[in-house]
Amino acid sequence: MTLVILVMGVGGWWWGLHQRQTQIRTQAQALVEGVGKIEQINDLKTLTSAKSQLQKAIALLKSMPQGDPQVTQELAAIREKLTLVERRLQAEKDAAANLKLAQQLSRAAEKTLGNNPNPEARQTAAQKLQTAINLLEVIPPTAFVAKQAQTDLAKDRQRYSVISGEPVPKPQFSNQPMVSQGHRPIQVVLNFQGQSWLQVTTDGKIQYEGILSKGTQKTWTAREKLILRVGNAGNILAGFNGAPMKPLGKPGEVSEYSYTPKEASSRQLLPNPRR
Repeated sequence: MTLVILVMGVGGWWWGLHQRQTQIRTQAQALVEGVGKIEQINDLKTLTSAKSQLQKAIALLKSMPQGDPQVTQELAAIREKLTLVERRLQAEKDAAANLKLAQQLSRAAEKTLGNNPNPEARQTAAQKLQTAINLLEVIPPTAFVAKQAQTDLAKDRQRYSVISGEPVPKPQFSNQPMVSQGHRPIQVVLNFQGQSWLQVTTDGKIQYEGILSKGTQKTWTAREKLILRVGNAGNILAGFNGAPMKPLGKPGEVSEYSYTPKEASSRQLLPNPRR
């Protein structure tokens, strides 16, 4: 009798465990199905929600006893889908950041001109518009903000031509996908917000060394490695392979920046001067 009760108890425990695991898998599957097809998502809020749902599904499956081949396979599939969502989410955030910065530069150009533009103001405004155009050109046509970006791009190109009296600048980037990520040329755009010394080395050869003034914009490319050494990192905005432009470092910082087709890294050469 005791053995029967023991067997029934074990059987009940196993059945309860099986039911809980089935419920967990059902919940995880519902979360994944709720995401739908990634390529059909058309707004940032839904994409962010998809990331959250997939993360919850992974957490649910990880709470189950490990070792079940089917659970392992389901986890791998969800993680792969999460990776795709995260990549697209980052690309959309980069595009939105580019658009925002381009719009800020466009407004700054208009403010610089004012009611009585002199030659220096026109030159500064044209440089700001050139940077805005560069930022807008790298926004992919599939991005959520692509329509607004194209509208702004057409306006900024026209304003640049009127202000500078020169032809509209040619695109400095291509937003077409590269055939091979590993062989993608390195491209760094620098916009000087103030004067700074700069040395540029591409693929082992020094291409430039000197002092550049505020308002200067330069683009350098390399195939394997590009190294920048700067005398005042806080005075320079940099954009690496189409990413949003941002300050290289802090004001007065003397640093070195290395770029390869896959990543960027930096190291400080001298401590910041005491204030």
